[in-house]
Amino acid sequence: MRRLKRDSISEQVFQQLKEKIIKGDWEPGSKIPSENQLCEILGVSRVSIREAIHKLVALGILEVRHGEGTFVRDSLAESYFNEMLPFFLLDRPDIIKILEYRKIVEVGTIGIALQKATQDDIKRLEEIYHDMEKNKDDLEKFAQLDLKFHMALAHMADNPILNKVNYIINDILEETMKKIVERLGNTDGLYYHIRIIEAIKAEDVTKAQQLMAEHLDRTIEKMSTQK
Repeated sequence: MRRLKRDSISEQVFQQLKEKIIKGDWEPGSKIPSENQLCEILGVSRVSIREAIHKLVALGILEVRHGEGTFVRDSLAESYFNEMLPFFLLDRPDIIKILEYRKIVEVGTIGIALQKATQDDIKRLEEIYHDMEKNKDDLEKFAQLDLKFHMALAHMADNPILNKVNYIINDILEETMKKIVERLGNTDGLYYHIRIIEAIKAEDVTKAQQLMAEHLDRTIEKMSTQK
């Protein structure tokens, strides 16, 4: 047996609080026990309790009402929350699996996004692309902007469920994008992103989806050969 690390305790607290919500012990809109009560119940420090609560707040599952306490969000649906659980459990993501997931989601997303795209949306994509060009030699910054481009496309689809999923797995997407850019560089990102913008401007849904699928297929192929 090994001594528990502080962050491991916080993770255990997070899992237990999450289970209380999943099982319906703490229903949407209900107030959860105070930090002091949770410390006594679980036998851990307030720091561990606060870290776990902060994580659940960041995920949009709990909300802190100043002067009142911490509550399960009213908008939380149990079935919706359960659909998100697999993402909580991902630790070291398999880059190919994440890319396969992205292909499934992003090819469909871009079709919806194109139908809803405004001139401001297109301008935003162009600004991100120009920032990518300016930072093409700073691969860490380039990776951040690459992901920002894809998230901007998702945001254009104006779908709250899609936005919530992206928020929950954001850390995973950031980690995998960084590794992809470290291995493959900036060429494909610049090549495909400008062409995707052109397809959106032309309101060509088929072309935009083809480019996104080709972009991700090419990335999957290249990353697979470098294993």
